[in-house]
Amino acid sequence: MTIHAMPTGAPPINLIIDTACGLGYWPEESLVIALYAVRRDGAAERVLAMRCNLSDIKSADTEGDATGWRDYVASVVSRTDADFADVLLIDPAQSEHWQAVTVATEAMMLADVDIRDIVVALSHADHLAWTRLDGQSPLVLDEHPWQTMPWSDAEALAGGARDWRLSRGDLVAEIRSHDNADLRGVIDLADEAARDDAIVAAGTYLCSEAATGGAAAESGDAARFADEQVLGALADVRIRDTVIWDLLQRPSQQWSEAANRLVPLVQRAAPGHVAPVATILGLLRWQLGDGTRASIALDRALADNPDYTLGRLIDGCLQAGIAPTMWREGLGSLSREQCRRPG
Repeated sequence: MTIHAMPTGAPPINLIIDTACGLGYWPEESLVIALYAVRRDGAAERVLAMRCNLSDIKSADTEGDATGWRDYVASVVSRTDADFADVLLIDPAQSEHWQAVTVATEAMMLADVDIRDIVVALSHADHLAWTRLDGQSPLVLDEHPWQTMPWSDAEALAGGARDWRLSRGDLVAEIRSHDNADLRGVIDLADEAARDDAIVAAGTYLCSEAATGGAAAESGDAARFADEQVLGALADVRIRDTVIWDLLQRPSQQWSEAANRLVPLVQRAAPGHVAPVATILGLLRWQLGDGTRASIALDRALADNPDYTLGRLIDGCLQAGIAPTMWREGLGSLSREQCRRPG
């Protein structure tokens, strides 16, 4: 395999911090594979960051080996058009965790993707420690001195303002059900004109600069009624699909704003009313390239309704490593009227 050189001025700590920023949180006991494609101008562009719990990767030298995981990762990677990868082993707690590097290396070989660097990082209360591994003998550590950096310096390297030290649990908590999760979808769709009005109202709620979403839910009965109207509207498949179609025609900044306005609804939706809004939240996060938050939102949707078709479909796309652009291309083949009035 060809080993790509790290760019000048980019020691492993840069790679570690960049990967954490790309994921949106600091992973624990994880294997992370960062995939890059070389553009025509010669610069490398990250196309995907994959993370897996080390406990989910069985040791390759035990019964029930990691062949299935290796083959799955290879199949996902092969669809990314990546030219090379960086492999990060983060907080290995048990000796068998080290085998994850070997399994990941095998997966990259199957996908015909070169490995640029293999790095192990340990996160402590006040500092990071890391070492670069020799790709030819990745499980031998004695020859590789550990380096350290205080968390404060690491944060400065990452840009300071980023909240990348969040854990996945912190992100799950962002959309966890509130104690007062009692919003229920209420809407009267007496005729098609009412459905058209609901589409406009839901779009305005999510995208208007004046909209406050669920953030104002405690300010009065009118705000609560608006929240419940949107919950009810998005539970209707034709309204939901048309709102999605409209959203994805807008600039991506508005996708982010719409996602932020959906968060309070997901938090406060009563059981049985979560799946539609959590699924749309997951879809928007996915389109924004935030696979971690997308998968968390979809987990929330499918916990509420395991048979929710759109949630299962988008979750399958994430699991298969399908690029968000492919979804938009497919949606682009449909007209708004087809979403509004499906056969």
